[in-house]
Amino acid sequence: MPKVNKQKKRKAANLVTKVPSSRAASRGGLWPLVIGIVIAVTAVAVGVVVFGRRHVNTPLGVPPVISPNMVNTTEYQLRLWGTYRSNVYFGVRPRLPKSLIAGMMWFSYNSHDHSIRHSCEHGDKLPRYGWLQHDGVIFGNQEIVDHGFTLSTQFVKGSHDSWTARISGQASIQRPQLISLILYLYNEADGSSIQATANSKQAVTQVTGETVKIGRYRVTFSETVQKQSVFNYLVTEAPGADQLATIVKQLFRQTPPPYEGWPMLATLPGSVDYFPSGGNTVPNLVAYQVTTSFPFTVEMAFESGDHGDMVSQPPLLMGTQLTQLLDVLSTQFNDQFEKVFHMYSNNFTDEQVNFAKAAFSNLIGGISYFYGSSRYNIVM
Repeated sequence: MPKVNKQKKRKAANLVTKVPSSRAASRGGLWPLVIGIVIAVTAVAVGVVVFGRRHVNTPLGVPPVISPNMVNTTEYQLRLWGTYRSNVYFGVRPRLPKSLIAGMMWFSYNSHDHSIRHSCEHGDKLPRYGWLQHDGVIFGNQEIVDHGFTLSTQFVKGSHDSWTARISGQASIQRPQLISLILYLYNEADGSSIQATANSKQAVTQVTGETVKIGRYRVTFSETVQKQSVFNYLVTEAPGADQLATIVKQLFRQTPPPYEGWPMLATLPGSVDYFPSGGNTVPNLVAYQVTTSFPFTVEMAFESGDHGDMVSQPPLLMGTQLTQLLDVLSTQFNDQFEKVFHMYSNNFTDEQVNFAKAAFSNLIGGISYFYGSSRYNIVM
């Protein structure tokens, strides 16, 4: 047999013993790598959370749009109230946090869908809605086309602390139709007072109250409706403006048909405690329901501040006086629009001019007021 060099054998053995096995490598070589990765991921996650919180809680380093010195100016007060609730079909509020807001809901009895129209939803499948005229300050005229009828909402300010809303309904089909219109006032601020006065027909005539930022206020209702009409109201407490329609719907009660040919009605129950286990709660919501057929008109006039005896003094803008002022403001809007854009002088048609007015009005009338902090969600 050939002889093997003993020195070469020793060198080969040394080479073999110096090479670690795969099992040994997995035991000692991967653990430091895994621990390093875990530490790195943890550091990145902590950094993202800390930076995110700091980023959210750090105010933008630019001057505010509305400085404290501007609040008491005439220009600011003139724009204090407005249709600053573009998330609903029609709503009014001041540019103040946690204040008084007003709005409108409705539903029809002439379709299988009796859902309440309140916030602007694609699921409502309205053919069309939007502002036809809006000057951004004291006047707006909106048209809401529902299935079988059209609602017109008009808004006008008499002064910086008074305004009136008029809601009119016209049928677009010949068959009889029944609608429930609900106008409401909601106090966002805690501890503010609000109370309703109703007549023997359960029709709300006035709502009075007081808030810290607005002071005393009065809202007067007036309606021109069909002889066969039903009036109901609701005084209760609500946890937030986003739940108003839900609360109204949950508190509806079924009422037998009051007239021949009418269906069972869904009506508001009056003064109720929505939170039975909540202890002594203070009402912050008043809703006024008018169930009638077409045509109809309901007006809501708001006043606050120093208007003398607010309980007995007649409202400033309602009825014929309101109609005359709306006509004047509509004409002024049309004249100013032509003066600025010269559409008729450039041979645009009526249809094109009306389209331009609607586009402009929805841009201006869609301006809203929001307050609070945005929610910042960091997805890990």
